Amino acid sequence: MTTKIKILFFLLFFSAQHLAGQEPNAAQGSFENAVYGGFHYTTFRLDGEKLVPLARPFVGLSTAKIFTDQLRLKGMFAYSSKASKINGNYRYSQSGIELAVIPQFKWDDLLFNAGLNYDFVINGSVKAVGSSEGNRTDRFNGKTVPSLLQAVVGTELKVANNLNLGFNFYVPIGANRSANFQLAMSYRIGNRGAKEETIRRIKRRRAIKQIKQLKDGALLVRLRTSVYKIAAMRKLGFDRLADETKKEQRAHNLKLVQAFNAYYRFSEVRFFYSDQSQQVRDRNFEGIFLNDQLEIDSNIVLRNSKNVFTAEFADLERDTTKYFSHYEMVQTGNFQQQRVERYYGDSRNSFMALVVKDDQFNQLDRPFPYYSRAAFKLLEEEPSRKILLFPILLFSPKNYGECVEGLEFKLNRYFQRVRDK
Repeated sequence: MTTKIKILFFLLFFSAQHLAGQEPNAAQGSFENAVYGGFHYTTFRLDGEKLVPLARPFVGLSTAKIFTDQLRLKGMFAYSSKASKINGNYRYSQSGIELAVIPQFKWDDLLFNAGLNYDFVINGSVKAVGSSEGNRTDRFNGKTVPSLLQAVVGTELKVANNLNLGFNFYVPIGANRSANFQLAMSYRIGNRGAKEETIRRIKRRRAIKQIKQLKDGALLVRLRTSVYKIAAMRKLGFDRLADETKKEQRAHNLKLVQAFNAYYRFSEVRFFYSDQSQQVRDRNFEGIFLNDQLEIDSNIVLRNSKNVFTAEFADLERDTTKYFSHYEMVQTGNFQQQRVERYYGDSRNSFMALVVKDDQFNQLDRPFPYYSRAAFKLLEEEPSRKILLFPILLFSPKNYGECVEGLEFKLNRYFQRVRDK
């Protein structure tokens, strides 16, 4: 192999390795484009004589139509040079344009090729090795290999992201029996593939879907019963305190039901006691819903049981998701600079809120408007914290009605923003 060919091969491989990026994720119906190049090892038959193959470079472009994950159709266009040695003093050289149509079958990281190639000859000649005058032998004077159609069979192997190594055999179709072996390297261009979806985009897409589902679905509000707390009081002999606790819990539940009836219009709404939570998880909604007097009423049913969400007063869970912020250069122990990723997250402390959850009681995520602050609930349980909560109370709902009204406002505002997306 000559020095020039070695240099060309090295540059092709080196450039492809450094340009290789994220592995494309080609979608069905899309096109996958590439630049490719390599070497032909051609065995010409000239005047009936089989010559000795020599390596010559080629370079071209290709595009592949993706039909399925396994099937694609590849078209290639290349400028190529080919040569074979006649003897120690002479060789036959040829240049031309190649056009190929090759169906491909993909299996894991392998592509199997089987198609047709047409080699359109631009010029060909017999030259003396080392001569710049283009001397010809008497026997092959004026002889050339004509343009010819060839069958192509071979395979491509992924060796790096966006980089394939190919081996193809060209079998002539027709009277001329010239054959060819091709070693090719291709680098995909212009279609870096679908970028991995970020956590932020995933949450946004999910929130849009959820707000539309809730609009057409139902919100089931879970009401506390305090049954374990009350039972513990009675076990210790505090019957009067147990009766007061039960009465207070009922009053709180009535206020919440009345607030939803007065201010919530975004979707269908139903109420159930917390001891029926497993039935909700199992999507068994028969005989669990409460009327306005907090009595189970079997006549109350869901109009749409497909899209179900829940809501309740609860401490807001902290969002521990980390978001990529920036790269930063830091110094390592051996005084070298290393690039590291920095992230930011939600450092918000937990607080009491009216929280929207899914049907398995998992808290939803931003940007879904999944809560309305309810600092007033803490004051019901611990009035002594009023001084500490005073700054928060200035900007928070002060009662059940304002809390539900705030949730209704947030849901409507977000729905109007994304309804056409």
